Amino acid sequence: MPTGQTTFCGGVVFTVLPAEDSGFYAVPGVFMLCRREAGGAAVPLVIGAAENIAARLDPAGPLWQASRAQGADEVHIHLLAESQAERYRIAAYLARLLADDARTAESQPGSDAQLLPMAAAA
Repeated sequence: MPTGQTTFCGGVVFTVLPAEDSGFYAVPGVFMLCRREAGGAAVPLVIGAAENIAARLDPAGPLWQASRAQGADEVHIHLLAESQAERYRIAAYLARLLADDARTAESQPGSDAQLLPMAAAA
């Protein structure tokens, strides 16, 4: 899928970006780090909610590095949620929806993100 396009996951609209473009979005939102398969399907590796997507997806950070090691090449972002609670609800909903592929769920109380690794490490 060309970047800048929109896609849906569980009825939630996302904008598709190349992985390296997440640093331009210093805004609150829901994100999915995805690997694009040869057949065109996007495989969510991590789902999260952040008060600052750019800061949370720091290219030098462990989340980014682990996702890239699993082949993440896209970031899908949802910016329409109006509150932190709504962002977390959306991330949790998507995590439950995609739970068949999940390894583990991680919740970081007091953090600005709730994460769910979606694919087993390669």
